[in-house]
Amino acid sequence: MALTKVGLFFKKNRRYGVGFYVFDLILNEQHSFKNTVTEHNVENGQPITDHIENELQRGGLTGLVTTFSLSQPGVAAGNRAQWAFEMLETIWQERLLVTVTTILKVYENVAVTDVTVNRSESTGEALSIGVTFKQVKVVKLKKSIVEAGVTVNNMDSDLNRQATPSINAGTAR
Repeated sequence: MALTKVGLFFKKNRRYGVGFYVFDLILNEQHSFKNTVTEHNVENGQPITDHIENELQRGGLTGLVTTFSLSQPGVAAGNRAQWAFEMLETIWQERLLVTVTTILKVYENVAVTDVTVNRSESTGEALSIGVTFKQVKVVKLKKSIVEAGVTVNNMDSDLNRQATPSINAGTAR
């Protein structure tokens, strides 16, 4: 049986994480690309499709966070796991738009929709953190000034006076 060398997709200059936090190890990631297909029933009840719309991209990332950096072995960096927990909680709580960097893709302007933190006796002081996200499309309001001219009809004719709405000016005392 021949063995095949398998290389990971890791890119040397990329730091994988959510916002400013970088995971020590990516355990898994999910990417979701969906379309909405419109359907309209015609006279005989058969649906017709006239449009396909891309939905906003979604995804998820599960990573391992340790107290000691795996990228710099032997170097203590304080309680990185606690710091990661607090930072991701702040991103979620403040509803911040962040950049999520996965192995396959970098997502700009994403909202964190769910954060799951697991710690057990098997992980010790390390945390397994799952983050799900959805891309956000931000639009800017464009202001336009519209000028309109109003002309008053000649109020001397009987026809134009009839078309003028009556206004109740109150009663005289």
